[in-house]
Amino acid sequence: MDTAVFGREAELVEVAATLEGARHGFTALVLEGDPGIGKTTVWRTGIASAAGRGYRVLSCRAVQAEARLSFAALGDLLAPVEPEAFDALPVPQRRALDAALLRADAGGAAPNPRAIGTAIVTLLSALAALSPVVVAVDDIQWLDLPSARALEFAFRRLEARSVAVLATLRLGVRSSGSGLLASGASDRIRALRLGPLSLAALYRIVEERLGRKLPRPLLVKIERVCGGNAFFALEIARALPPSGSPAGGEELPIPGDLSQLVADRLRKLPQRTRDALLRVSALPQPTLAVVDAAALAPAEEAGVVRTGADGRIELAHPLFASAIHASASRERRRRLHAELAETATDVEERARHLLLASAPEQDDERVAAVLHAAAEHALRRGAVEVAAELAEQSARLTPAAQADLRWQRQLRATRHHLKAGDPRRSRALCEAVLGSAPGAAVRAEALHLLAEAQISERPAGAIPLLEEALVCAGDDFVRAAQLEVALGMVHSSLFDLAESFRHLGGAIELAERAGDSALLAEALAMNEVARIVSGNGFDERALERALALEDVEREVLFQMRPSFNAAAAYEYVGRVDVARPLLVKLRERLVARGEEADLPWALINLAVTSYLAGAFERAEQEASEAERTAALTGGEIFRAFALMVRGLVRGVRGNASGAHADAVEALASSERLGWRKGVADARFALGLLALSEGDPAAAVDVLEPLLTWIEAAGVYEWPIAMAVPDAIEALVATGALERATRLTQALGDSGRRFDRPWALATSGRCEALLAAAAGDLDRALAAAERALVAHERLPMPFERARTLLVKGQLQRRHGERRAGRATLSQALASFEELGAPLWAERARAEIARIGVRRAPAELTESETRVAELATEGLTNPEIAARLFMSRRTVEANLARAYRKLDIRSRAELGATMAKRETATRS
Repeated sequence: MDTAVFGREAELVEVAATLEGARHGFTALVLEGDPGIGKTTVWRTGIASAAGRGYRVLSCRAVQAEARLSFAALGDLLAPVEPEAFDALPVPQRRALDAALLRADAGGAAPNPRAIGTAIVTLLSALAALSPVVVAVDDIQWLDLPSARALEFAFRRLEARSVAVLATLRLGVRSSGSGLLASGASDRIRALRLGPLSLAALYRIVEERLGRKLPRPLLVKIERVCGGNAFFALEIARALPPSGSPAGGEELPIPGDLSQLVADRLRKLPQRTRDALLRVSALPQPTLAVVDAAALAPAEEAGVVRTGADGRIELAHPLFASAIHASASRERRRRLHAELAETATDVEERARHLLLASAPEQDDERVAAVLHAAAEHALRRGAVEVAAELAEQSARLTPAAQADLRWQRQLRATRHHLKAGDPRRSRALCEAVLGSAPGAAVRAEALHLLAEAQISERPAGAIPLLEEALVCAGDDFVRAAQLEVALGMVHSSLFDLAESFRHLGGAIELAERAGDSALLAEALAMNEVARIVSGNGFDERALERALALEDVEREVLFQMRPSFNAAAAYEYVGRVDVARPLLVKLRERLVARGEEADLPWALINLAVTSYLAGAFERAEQEASEAERTAALTGGEIFRAFALMVRGLVRGVRGNASGAHADAVEALASSERLGWRKGVADARFALGLLALSEGDPAAAVDVLEPLLTWIEAAGVYEWPIAMAVPDAIEALVATGALERATRLTQALGDSGRRFDRPWALATSGRCEALLAAAAGDLDRALAAAERALVAHERLPMPFERARTLLVKGQLQRRHGERRAGRATLSQALASFEELGAPLWAERARAEIARIGVRRAPAELTESETRVAELATEGLTNPEIAARLFMSRRTVEANLARAYRKLDIRSRAELGATMAKRETATRS
């Protein structure tokens, strides 16, 4: 510890509490305050305390000169970590971090920035498993953007790890690191503002640092001027004459502007020393190897700089840097940066110096070329934000006479901004290129990039851009194929299936002509998904070919990846056993690479496969993880999809309130986004919930818009028509038999046409319900038997249990009491094993109706149920549909109930049944 700490006892207590809290999970404390208030002193004391507790400390002091370099702070933080810890990382994460920190050659594909953040999560988690870790960052407002983004990513994912963050933040400065630890982000992140020091603390500080004991009247004057700021108090005390106080009645011999005080102090140093200090302020990591130690010595004696044992030079306070910079003329600074550019070994640092040395608004291809090389270097390290800025500066300095080169560099910057998550800036640069009337090839690329920037915000707006780009592509088959794939994807997302299918067919032809196997794989796999959802079948050999041609290292939108679309296609046709392993591999690859923005896609579809396979608990966990990840990455459409799946699963598992909340939120988000598929799926979840709760009328109401759309589309494949079987069951229960018959026929025809076990099994169950409603129990039982045969090829146990429930009901009505009990018991066992309590209760109720005998004067179970539904206002046909009876059977049950209850009308029935219920309760 450099010096004693005075007047900060309360702050040190907070630091200690933060360090202790790290034993129980992630915690952070940000020390905020004005320059010179003492943040760094408390920070250093905290570091020493952490080391004394046996914690692992990783620290860095960010400086303004490094704020625009790539991973400067992260390199300092991780420098002490043993090589073995890096070697233990998953290979994609280790490669990404090695590239970012220049631990290995940065050649090859650029690492995903999220892979770097994921690597930090993995690394800190491993270190924290051995002992609590303290990540200490001084002046986070000066963090370079790539380091800030990587650390922000990591800190939001370390909730359960023994990691403490201790940081300082200068108030009034906005930069990349300022929001790194926003106090509202988590209840484990706190901000503590350091206020002015007391008079007693200032006295002790001046005495300890300067060896001077100031009289109280003088100290009061100093305190009034410095506002309790320790740094300013020391500077004022230094400015006092050796004799002590000024003459009676005179003001303190200092200027009113305290920043000027610092400048005055620096002016007292020799010119040679000031020149050395200017070099120190301009270098990101100054050392005695590049700065004249003899020239710097007076500054060190005056307490302006400190030199470490390793030769690194550090300004005693950030205010010195700004004062040194301001003291030099613009021309002097430009000459210095030109000189430093010649000696810089890092290409990014050299580019920055050249940029600062160049004349403003003047084209310079030499500088532009260096900036371009620096941008590519930053990209290979995973610092995509830095790459975007450098590439944009490179385009700006490219001479107007080299228009094509300028456009290409600007489009390169556009792609970097898009990858960095700034579609607005990307769009602005694209529009600037298009406004310059470039040639067709450049125009096609600019339009394509502009469309990519639009897709995430307004998919429909991307279509005219892609179509115009396609015209501009001409004979460039690769570009044209890429555009056709993009058009196919956008039209598919908008459920314009015919157009999607048309464009993807064109993409396959163009990719074949271009000989681009990776692009062909993407077009083939997406085309098979489009074929399924447009009702045009499924070619498994084409999917197998796509998977064989896939380039897993190719950088492409996740929803275009062949392995993802192949998994989706297998999921859609009920081949869960094939879909899930593909999705598991995708998830593992995404996690290892840190591609978290795409992770919800894999997790959501994994949750769907778990739901279909009857693993409801696992499905809910995967959907919840998808929702959490989507919330972290800001993917509203992903979050809506995850909520829908979770709502669906929660409804089946009996959590009706949670299911309803999830599905309603998913529906609202999907409607706001204009996402038709999301709206349909959310309505499916709400419809199944209503049916599970025994409210078929509500199910019909919520599914009605979806049925209208499905009937208009004429597609009865699972991803489109998943709600149709539930809708048919609800329609039968509410007496809408004609429409139920039409839908059942269409579903069955689709199943037979494409040999889809799901459609065959569920349409068979629906046929049984319709036949039972018509009173033809023999035909109903035969349909149920056919459905169960189809279920043998369908790995969806929940659907099979529902068909068993229907068959057991039919057997009971047919007089096959023993067989009915056995079938219903089988359904009950399945529902209980799956964890579907609402449906298990329905099976128990059906079993209870078998073999119950009552005295002649009592109502039978069937008579009671018919009478109860009649009192609710249901008509005889509606009661027949609800209870799987013929209308004649309902009438007979009501007649017997009237006779036993000695009543003659429905008006009397309601009052009599209410009295019976009251008597039963009492």
